[in-house]
Amino acid sequence: MRFQCPECGGVVAVENSDLNTMVQCGHCSKIVKVPASRVAPGCLVGDFIIRSEIGRGGMGVVYLAHQISLDRPAALKVLSDQYANNAEFVVGFIKEARAAAKLNHPHIVQAYAVGEDDGIFYFAMENIDGETMKKVLKREKVIPVDQAISIIQQIAEALNYAWIEQKLIHRDIKPDNIMLTSSGRAKLADLGLARVAGDIDDSEDDEVMGTPQYISPEHLTGAPMDGRSDIYSLGATFYHFVTGRFPFEGKTGAEIAKKHITDPLIPPNKVNPAVPDCVSRIIEKMMAKNPIMRYQTAESLVDDLRVAKKMVEAAAQDKKTSHHAPHHAAGKVQHGKVHAGKRNGKEPDDRLFDEDSVSVVLEAQKKEQQMMKMMIPAIIGAVVLAAIVVIGIIWFFIHRDDKPKDPHPVGIEQQVAAKKKKRPAATPASREMNDILAFAELNKTKVDEVHARCEKFLAGYSGPENDVEEAVFPEFMGLFSRADELLIKFQRERAAEHRDEAIKQYLADIERKEREERERAERAEEYKRRREERERKQAERAAAVKEIREKLRESLPQQKADVMAEVFLKTAKSDFAAAKEDLDKVCEEVEKIIKEMPELRGEFKSQVVWLRRFSEALGDCDAIQKAAFSDGDKLANSKLQLNGKPIVIEGIVKGKLRYRQGRNMQSAIAMNKLSAETKKDLIHLAAEKLGKQEQLFIYALMTGDAAGMKAARADMSEEGNKVAKEYINNFRKTLKLTMERTSVSNRDKLVKLLGKIPEFKELF
Repeated sequence: MRFQCPECGGVVAVENSDLNTMVQCGHCSKIVKVPASRVAPGCLVGDFIIRSEIGRGGMGVVYLAHQISLDRPAALKVLSDQYANNAEFVVGFIKEARAAAKLNHPHIVQAYAVGEDDGIFYFAMENIDGETMKKVLKREKVIPVDQAISIIQQIAEALNYAWIEQKLIHRDIKPDNIMLTSSGRAKLADLGLARVAGDIDDSEDDEVMGTPQYISPEHLTGAPMDGRSDIYSLGATFYHFVTGRFPFEGKTGAEIAKKHITDPLIPPNKVNPAVPDCVSRIIEKMMAKNPIMRYQTAESLVDDLRVAKKMVEAAAQDKKTSHHAPHHAAGKVQHGKVHAGKRNGKEPDDRLFDEDSVSVVLEAQKKEQQMMKMMIPAIIGAVVLAAIVVIGIIWFFIHRDDKPKDPHPVGIEQQVAAKKKKRPAATPASREMNDILAFAELNKTKVDEVHARCEKFLAGYSGPENDVEEAVFPEFMGLFSRADELLIKFQRERAAEHRDEAIKQYLADIERKEREERERAERAEEYKRRREERERKQAERAAAVKEIREKLRESLPQQKADVMAEVFLKTAKSDFAAAKEDLDKVCEEVEKIIKEMPELRGEFKSQVVWLRRFSEALGDCDAIQKAAFSDGDKLANSKLQLNGKPIVIEGIVKGKLRYRQGRNMQSAIAMNKLSAETKKDLIHLAAEKLGKQEQLFIYALMTGDAAGMKAARADMSEEGNKVAKEYINNFRKTLKLTMERTSVSNRDKLVKLLGKIPEFKELF
């Protein structure tokens, strides 16, 4: 894989196995971290650097990327694994993407490139500065009719171009795939789903790649598809724009799909009365269930949309300018009829509206509006004229007796003297030159600024034009000359200083680079040392784990066999508590090793789980036995048959079973004098009192009671029998291992104890 170094921006190539590790950049030698995945920010896919994720879809993930070769932003779609691993789909995808890349239209998102980079299949396209119409709908709920017409018209033009140029159909027209740029232009996206019409596979196995709310009937039924299918989906999108709801709604996708095929369409103007009749008729024609009744080409649809746009605009203008009942242009138009005649010698004329009729209506309305516009200025002019006349009459009557007066007459000589006195003593140019001279006198060290002000003045000055300017101009030019000489001198001195500074900076840069190189070498050495130390510790641990594993493999079976032999023999003597204690010790030892060495968990965890379950079963058996033979109150008031006579148990006291026989007759009998059948009955009663009837099977198994096992299994639930079967299977494995490894004396005892159980006979 390749990624961009975050330090210097160079491209670094590493193995795919190096993901999320630290490596040294070959350009700047700094230690950097490799991204955690092939498509993380900074990774390169083909000619594109991934910047961030901007969306997800059914086919894959879309990233904001930068194309290196052409230095431009791009949207990069990366196929998901389920598609990338399908060779047939990949071939079709590349073919379709290349066909889409041949299209160049202002209302189609431009495809840039398609390819594969080390198993990653991608499709690069123009990155749109805007948002999808799905987001716009979510925010606005309903799109204004004039805007909706404009968007649908632009997309229809794109579909018409795609069909004419490449015979491409989109197959998935919906608000998600219509982008609205920041300037308001509509663009059709995701032509990667399109298929060349002649190559469409309409078999039953063909995947339906559409959206239920906008899908065409023939898409659902598997009938052959062409551009009219896209017109249907575009009509469903148009319907959603102007009504704020889907054409057909349901609880499931299947229910919605069925309605597209069977249910009649509710006209848009019935859902939203603000939708003009002409627009409603266009949408109904676009969404005709029979393709023959739809627009046969997107070009015809574009023509009707243009007419409808004029009609809607005219009706809106009429409402603004008229004080009478509005004249709806849409209501005066003669509707055209579908016929087989050719239009422009090419396609059938299947338009809804007759453009000549529309033109007549719009022209009449235009003349009416022009007359209104002409009348309004005339009325305003008349009102203004009348006002002027009235004001003049009023002024005349107020000032008719007034006479002009001249209290201070002035002669010719005085007027000439006044004019000479008022003539300015200086011009703007002379004042500015004097200001610069004064500034230079006060700021003798600011040669740069004085020179700059002189140059600025001379750039817009053509020379002295009067005596005042002639007087000051030589002094000004002398100042400029001196400033120029001083500036040249200062510049030379500064140049020398700059050279010295440049030399110092160069030497400092060399020293800095040498220091950075030493530091990089030291970091690399430290990184190498740490890596070797880490690898050494990992190797030591791996060796230790291997050694312990081998020891466990050798010692654990033998230890387990000896312990299990003791457990079986102790349970035969009904010493369940001691047997459980032995078993728990083995479990604790193995669990301690697993905790210290997690690498061994997978190999020995299942054995520990089984032994723990076995230990719990022994605990249950011990509880049943204590309740039956030693806990005095557990079986109180329980009924039992003793020597064929019914009794009621009062309790067990000092090794004797106390009971009542009849109403008042009390008696007791030593527990060791009870018959085997009575003891079994007590065990059953104890299990029932403790709610552990399922453990009767385990009790019989532990004590080697084959008949008891059979009886217990007959009374067990289906789930209990599954558990019993699991115990028998595990016991067989454990018993087999025990018989192979334990001592001869223990083997003989086990044969005597468990040999009579049918499930174990073949082991002895």
